[in-house]
Amino acid sequence: MKITRITGSLVMGALASLALGAQQEIQPEQTAARWTGSAEIRYAGKHLFRGVQQSRQSLQAAVGYEPVGNGFYAGGWFNQPFHDDYNNELDLFGGYRHRLYGIQFDGGLVAYLYPEAENEETGYSYELTLGASREVLPGWTVSGRAYYDMRLETRTFEVATGYSLPFKLDRYLATADFSAHLGNSHSDNFLPDLPGPNVKDEWTYHGAAASVTVRFSKLLSATGGLQYGRAHGQMAGRDATNKLWGFVGAGLHW
Repeated sequence: MKITRITGSLVMGALASLALGAQQEIQPEQTAARWTGSAEIRYAGKHLFRGVQQSRQSLQAAVGYEPVGNGFYAGGWFNQPFHDDYNNELDLFGGYRHRLYGIQFDGGLVAYLYPEAENEETGYSYELTLGASREVLPGWTVSGRAYYDMRLETRTFEVATGYSLPFKLDRYLATADFSAHLGNSHSDNFLPDLPGPNVKDEWTYHGAAASVTVRFSKLLSATGGLQYGRAHGQMAGRDATNKLWGFVGAGLHW
């Protein structure tokens, strides 16, 4: 399989330059502007998507812009596996968020791109997403989301909950974050580039994560934690075993 390697140093340098450049352009009197931004580099022991393993060890990079209050958001996420038997992945997303009666609603579009895909492998897909979330207690949030992948003809419904506990580590602000999710996916065309009749599939999945994030300054933070995920009822031949892996990363915020 043809492998197009994007090295960690190049990705890290690009994200750092983007974040530092944006931070330099924002003057002190503009810190309450409409937008906030973030970028992260992360090492992950595995990459799962809705319970299904997409790669083993990998380098991940992300960048995003969030509204302060209601507004549009946009970002991207990249996964570069360390092993040649997995393809890399680039996700691009954008949408709009609006808070009403204490509930945050949002809708958007996600594009999944696989630059190394060859022959009958799926090279891209795109899905619509709708969601709502609410903070039921300080630090505790519950949410629900619906997705429809227009190319894979896949319907996904997911519920999730998360809790964030702030604390101090020496003189630095930190949070301990916990989350869990449960979902179901049903696909009528799971392998759209495969000749012949459509391949159908349906599975449920669940997962959880626990992490600690330490903020060394308004700009710089570090994160480390554990994740778990599992899927049930997958198409024969896919790995449905338990998945438990760790991750560490560094982030920029402006």
